[in-house]
Amino acid sequence: MYAKGVSDDATNHTALVSLRAISTISINKNLSFRINPQLFYLKLDAKDGYYFASNFTLSSKKSPFYLGSTINKPIKTNIAGKLFDWNISLGYSLDRKLILKK
Repeated sequence: MYAKGVSDDATNHTALVSLRAISTISINKNLSFRINPQLFYLKLDAKDGYYFASNFTLSSKKSPFYLGSTINKPIKTNIAGKLFDWNISLGYSLDRKLILKK
């Protein structure tokens, strides 16, 4: 992917090349774990870097809610940023319905 900036005080040329994979592992009949590893190259004007990133998702067929996490680790870069970045999230899947039982 390539993007061209229009402002003189911002990044003018951005390039991104990414290799991704997807794997879903069934833990049992209702619970699954999904991993999406990615290697990518990012170029911002004269600076560039190689990175590893991945998304993780733990979901249940019985609930529209899921737990997720994203990690990002530079392999080799001269772009300013953290040495390791991660988060954890609680999501809601819109294609499933939450059914409250009395």
